[in-house]
Amino acid sequence: MGNDLIIDENMYGHALGKNETSPLHIEHYFFKENGTIFPPHWHEQFMLMYVKKGMLLLQCGKQKILAEQDSIAIVNPNEIHSGENPESDLEYYSLKIDLLLLLGNQPDLQQTMYTELLLKNRVRFENKISNDDFLLGCMKHIIKEFGEKKEGYELALRGLGYQILTALLRKFTKTVADQSELDMQYRRLKQIKPAITYMESHLADKITLKKLSEVTHLSPIHFSRVFKTVSGFSPMEFLGRMRIQKASQLLVNTDKTIVEIAMDTGFNDGNYFSRFFKKCRKETPREFREKYVKK
Repeated sequence: MGNDLIIDENMYGHALGKNETSPLHIEHYFFKENGTIFPPHWHEQFMLMYVKKGMLLLQCGKQKILAEQDSIAIVNPNEIHSGENPESDLEYYSLKIDLLLLLGNQPDLQQTMYTELLLKNRVRFENKISNDDFLLGCMKHIIKEFGEKKEGYELALRGLGYQILTALLRKFTKTVADQSELDMQYRRLKQIKPAITYMESHLADKITLKKLSEVTHLSPIHFSRVFKTVSGFSPMEFLGRMRIQKASQLLVNTDKTIVEIAMDTGFNDGNYFSRFFKKCRKETPREFREKYVKK
C-alpha cells in the first residue's frame, strides 16, 4: 500500500479501520515532498520503521534521529514521537507490534519478564539501528509474508516478531541511567493522557487550558509544565497540531467546504484556519485538497 501522507491515525497510533486483533501490522508509505509526515502522538505498540529509500527524521521526546536508507528507526512503547521528510522521495515501512497480543495477556512469567517491562519503559531500545543484516532480513521477510499472505503466514509473522524482540533485547537495549526518572516519565504520560483524550473528542469545541488541567486533576501551571516536559509542546501547540491533522483527514475524505472543516476542528475563523494550516503544512487547505484528491 502506498500513501503520500499519513492522515488516518489518531493520536494513539491506531490506524482507522485496521484489524487490531493481529500482533503485527505493517504499512508502506511514499513521500515525494518534504515536510511533516505525522504529528506528535504515542501508542502502546512497539514500532519499527524500515527506511527503504531516502531519509526519515524522527523526533522521540527531545531526541532527533535521522534514519537513512537501509536503517531502522525504533519507537518504544509510550514514547511521544513525530516524523518529517527532510528532503524528498522517501519510502519506508512501518511495523507495529502489539506486545500484549504477541506475548500474551495472562499473568505468567513471560508477561512479567517482558511485556510489563517494555510497556512501562523499564527496558528501552536504541532509536536507530544501522548495518544489522539480521534485523533487516526479518523486516524484509515480514514485508514478504504480509504481501503474499500464504497459508500460515500469521504464524510466520508471530515467529518473526519473537525473533525481532529477542535480537533487540540481546544487542540494542539502552543503558538506563536512572530508572526512577523513567518511572516518573511513565507516570507523567499517564497524567496527561486524559487531556489528550479530551482534546480528541472535543476538537470542534472551545478548549481552554483551565479545562484541560481540570480533567487531569492538576493545577494549570503544573499541568502545563508536565505536558511540555512529556511532549515537547505546550498544551495549546499540541492541540493545534491535532486540529490540523483532523482537518487534513476531512479535506481529503469529505466534500465539506473549507469553512465547514474549520468549524468542525475548532477554528471559528476560516481565514485564521487557512493561515494556520499553511504555517503547519506549507500550503493552503485548498492547495492541499487539490493535490491529494487529484492523486
